[in-house]
Amino acid sequence: MLIREFSNRARLIDLETDRLVAEWTAIHGTPPSATTTIKLRQQATLSTRTAKPETAVPLHQLSAQWRTRAAAKGFEPRDVLANTIRRSRTAPFRTGDFTANWIDAVGSLTRERVAAKRATWNRWNLLAEAERVCADIRCHTPEDRNTMIDAVATVAESQSVPLNEYRYAVPVNAQPDLLFATHSIFDFHGSRLYTDAGTLANEDMVMEARNDDGGPAVSAAVALDSLANYKQGGRLELHSDQRAAAAQVLLNGNRLDAVVGPAGTGKTTALGQSRPPGKQNSGQAVLSGWRRRQPVPRSWDVSC
Repeated sequence: MLIREFSNRARLIDLETDRLVAEWTAIHGTPPSATTTIKLRQQATLSTRTAKPETAVPLHQLSAQWRTRAAAKGFEPRDVLANTIRRSRTAPFRTGDFTANWIDAVGSLTRERVAAKRATWNRWNLLAEAERVCADIRCHTPEDRNTMIDAVATVAESQSVPLNEYRYAVPVNAQPDLLFATHSIFDFHGSRLYTDAGTLANEDMVMEARNDDGGPAVSAAVALDSLANYKQGGRLELHSDQRAAAAQVLLNGNRLDAVVGPAGTGKTTALGQSRPPGKQNSGQAVLSGWRRRQPVPRSWDVSC
């Protein structure tokens, strides 16, 4: 009842929208589409808008008017306000409320979610994901939340596999102003890359398939003749680097390859000629210019 009392603007827009929809239906003999209905509601929003008063009403006067309207509907304003504020019945968390087991579990979840999105990551990636995982948790102070997020990211970092070491060693007698998180301040905290055991296992599987030369292959004469006579759309011949990539796929007999290069360089076209009879369903692809656990530039594309 209170929502209806204090939502008069929305109620007027709904009534005017219904009138416009009914008018449209009567004129056109069919209900308006969803797009037209949205436009009619926009029209209703503008037509029902009232002009703002030239002089601003003080807040204490508005509050008194609001309390009077609520009381007229049978509500005690103080009770309404108190029930609204304490409706969640939950108290914000403090740093000491988070147990070590909880931090470990959330840290594992954070690492798993990051690993599902990328092959390598740094601490900033873990911090961002920890914020997303803990988005619904209310903390008593910003310091409590920062401490919680930092603890979760630290656990996720400890559960990850580092791919590079810190560059600078810290002397035993180093001054406090040279240290940050037990490491040298000259080591950028986000420069250390991580992965996990699952990613490394998948990479080993890919490398094993790449080094397996038991895949299908064709003779050099057949491959080169096919590539020399190919014309895309009956007009365009393969470029020399496309022919070279396709020939490598056809002749090497590897079970797995991939063509890696900048977008728009004709990788898909080259691979289209890498599937003569006998290779149509081999699942073969080309991989060149790839280095283990190093991300491919965003401007590059991969075709398999």
